[in-house]
Amino acid sequence: MDLSDKINSAEGLDKNRLESYFISIFPADHLFSHGLDHHRRVWQYAKELLSYIDNPEIDQLFIQKLLIACYLHDTGMAIDTGEKHGRHSRIICEKFLEENNIQKSDFQDVLMATEQHDNKDYSAQQNDDPLLKILSAADDLDAFGYIGIFRYTEIYMLRGTKPADLGHVILSNASNRIRYFNSKFAMYPDLTGKHQKRFQILYEFFRHYNRNCSEYQFGTGNPSGYCGVTEIIMKNINNPDVLSHYIPEQDYIHNDKVIKAFFTELMNELA
Repeated sequence: MDLSDKINSAEGLDKNRLESYFISIFPADHLFSHGLDHHRRVWQYAKELLSYIDNPEIDQLFIQKLLIACYLHDTGMAIDTGEKHGRHSRIICEKFLEENNIQKSDFQDVLMATEQHDNKDYSAQQNDDPLLKILSAADDLDAFGYIGIFRYTEIYMLRGTKPADLGHVILSNASNRIRYFNSKFAMYPDLTGKHQKRFQILYEFFRHYNRNCSEYQFGTGNPSGYCGVTEIIMKNINNPDVLSHYIPEQDYIHNDKVIKAFFTELMNELA
């Protein structure tokens, strides 16, 4: 059985019930940046990484475990949007295993990866566990590009980050992620090069944001430029329908080239 067959088999066994389980415990209007679509994208990135790795440990069971971890790693955000949500995700993952008569004793690596994936200083990954390595990297890849700009802005503002600190905090976290990714997948330069470009989109955005932030006046009702993008996201944090349908029709988006370009590219990525 080749890799594609193994992936198809794992998806046929677990994907639908994972998505149904996710929907049952994660409200649709809660935390748009970490909802079901995020988990679907993380699984797509995980499959991309698998296509590069030639490792005998990647058998049918490993892929099933990775699929489960990708779909449940951020479910703890339904309870706690803080940095240590992984411990809640682990409990939710345990319940999924129990409800589907899957022996927890055989899936301890899934539970560990689900709990530790949010350790973005990577201190818990010294043993280089292959499941945690791929899950962490796949999760990191969804933090780049225009989607990454949106996701970072939403979660850090919800965590109380001040606008003046926002860009600096995000660039510090994202830089850790790209360094980890590049170090773990350095043997695949076309892969790292592709995602370095996506990181660069986020890096350049928040570099300009930091430069403009000291002069920008939030709350004027006339958002503009890079700070205006984050202001729009902050205003509509709990209303994803606004982001996907209403925002692109607003006059200030059409009148500001930075805002217009950002939401055009964001919608392209989300599509």
